[in-house]
Amino acid sequence: MEKFYENTTENSLKSSLHKLILPQECANRTQKDQVPEYIVLHEPSTGLYKTPPSFNMQYYARKILIDGLQGKEVGYHFLVGDKKVYQFIPEDEVAYHTGTSFNYKSIGVERLVCMGISHEDALHNQAKLVATLMVKWGLGIDKVITHLETRRRSLIKPRVCPSRLLAGLYGGLPGFMQEISYCLKTRDLFFELFESTKLIDDLFKLKLKPEEDFVRIRGK
Repeated sequence: MEKFYENTTENSLKSSLHKLILPQECANRTQKDQVPEYIVLHEPSTGLYKTPPSFNMQYYARKILIDGLQGKEVGYHFLVGDKKVYQFIPEDEVAYHTGTSFNYKSIGVERLVCMGISHEDALHNQAKLVATLMVKWGLGIDKVITHLETRRRSLIKPRVCPSRLLAGLYGGLPGFMQEISYCLKTRDLFFELFESTKLIDDLFKLKLKPEEDFVRIRGK
């Protein structure tokens, strides 16, 4: 499987994951347990080509914290940019990010879309994170779905999200899925999400095939 995003820069190679877990007093920390069955793709977009540079990683990190402290329950697990990834909510905790019952069985992954960033780097980082979560939680690529799809399956009024991917920009969903497969094939993952070096050792023993379900290695 070939790499799809050919114009990525060194920033994506140096990207790091930062755990900025929200305080438990935030309303968007549900403190409800879940076992993730899906990974849901989002974009915090105000419309195609309409998101100003100020809507950056720091803006959304501050917003999700303030929203939670002000009693707002909407949240998501990860925010992905072109240089960094932030985690706000533990993966095994419910987050209200779809407006459907998928909230109780999925991990929400937002991707930054503001002007002034490398969108291919951000897309690669999102694919890399999704690949990592697939391996960690034993999920097949068929369990990677869009926010729009969660609402369709729940027979709720559709919301076009992630709008850029669904509009076909940068290769759309097919290109994104190809990049996930590339990350799995090359083991380009965020190893910071694994809890021990033994889990990483187990990972490298696996023959990863994007078409198949993955062996769940957590807890081995």
